[in-house]
Amino acid sequence: MALNSSRKGWLGVGVESTFGTAAPMNDNVFWTTNTLEGVHKPIENDAAYAQRQKTFSAVTGTKWGTGDVEFYLDPSVSGYFLAGAMGSTSKTTVSGSVVRHTHALSQSNTPYSLSLYNDRVVSRLVYTGASVDKFEVKVSNGLTTAKATINSLFPVTSTSGTVTPTANTLFTWGNYSYQTGATFAAAGAASALPLTDINFTINNNTEVIYESGQNAATRIGQKNFQAMGSMTAFFETTTERDAYYALTNGARIVTFSGAGSGTTQEKIAFNFYNSYFDTFSVNTGIDNFFVEKQSWVSEYSVADSKTMDIVQVNSNSNY
Repeated sequence: MALNSSRKGWLGVGVESTFGTAAPMNDNVFWTTNTLEGVHKPIENDAAYAQRQKTFSAVTGTKWGTGDVEFYLDPSVSGYFLAGAMGSTSKTTVSGSVVRHTHALSQSNTPYSLSLYNDRVVSRLVYTGASVDKFEVKVSNGLTTAKATINSLFPVTSTSGTVTPTANTLFTWGNYSYQTGATFAAAGAASALPLTDINFTINNNTEVIYESGQNAATRIGQKNFQAMGSMTAFFETTTERDAYYALTNGARIVTFSGAGSGTTQEKIAFNFYNSYFDTFSVNTGIDNFFVEKQSWVSEYSVADSKTMDIVQVNSNSNY
């Protein structure tokens, strides 16, 4: 036997054409945290059998797959999870191999499912029906991180293998901008506002479903959709505070820009069409600067007929 460090593990990903039917691997996710596991919850038989022993014999219980995959946000591989978070995606060719993806909110309760190949050197588990329950983006003064919380069908075993790492673009705090305005058009035309940190979450509230005939999960269902975020900036105007006091809604655009220029530049734009501040506070230590911390909740925009979408430009046509 030989020891293997976690850095030798890797995660393959592909898009399923049919929920739960394994798709071939198209790309590799080079993660910073990977807690994917198959879970089995045995059911105790705690009936009285003329013994002090409480548990007499356990039986097979529920089985499913779950865990978090955290990685540095990039303009290419992240698209698998962005499409999964929103539920649908479409693409158009910009020029040559460059494509523009629009990840839009699906009204279907059936998720956009992935196949995840979790290779740990001596073992590979394949998670089919992998659905994004939550997707979170965070950035302050380092690399931008993304975390996808996954629910899936119970994994099956496969033969372990190797991959060749590839270089990719990574985003830092210097690569993103934040714009806001009364409408989405106004936000797009507005100057970027400087922030010291931002994070936001997409939540699909997925549920693992069990049906007669087998103990393993048979389906994953998406329930209500939510999007929310928070940010910090130096307290230099009262604009956000006044919007919080008056319940003034607005649109928000968070854009991460990568290599290239013009229409072919790598980017991910998170577009929140209508939202309101649900908390606001001014904080400081006695020897520090005043900062404002606010959080927002996204609502459906009647004018735009959507809550949010994500526009992504890259050279990856696999989703």
